[in-house]
Amino acid sequence: MTAGPAPRPIAIDGRRAPRVKVFSVAAIRSGGAGNRCHILNISLGGALIDCRVEIGSARVLLTAPNFERKGVVKWVRGSKIGVSFDDPLTDDELTSGF
Repeated sequence: MTAGPAPRPIAIDGRRAPRVKVFSVAAIRSGGAGNRCHILNISLGGALIDCRVEIGSARVLLTAPNFERKGVVKWVRGSKIGVSFDDPLTDDELTSGF
């Protein structure tokens, strides 16, 4: 018996891309300054980040173990930051686990 493909995330709340809930320690870097953050959820096109340091609208580099993506901050609400990736993740990257 062989294992089937990994389950695909399901889009919720009318969003364009499905989100995968994660809680991964990461770093978000903007203009040379790096800050610890947590990735709360991730999709093919972006991520929801929790960061206690003010980032504002900026180009960023998001890194976590075995992961690195450049993007732009689209919105900030308190410590929550919405990042849109310059290059979308592949399905394999999204479902490979964080």
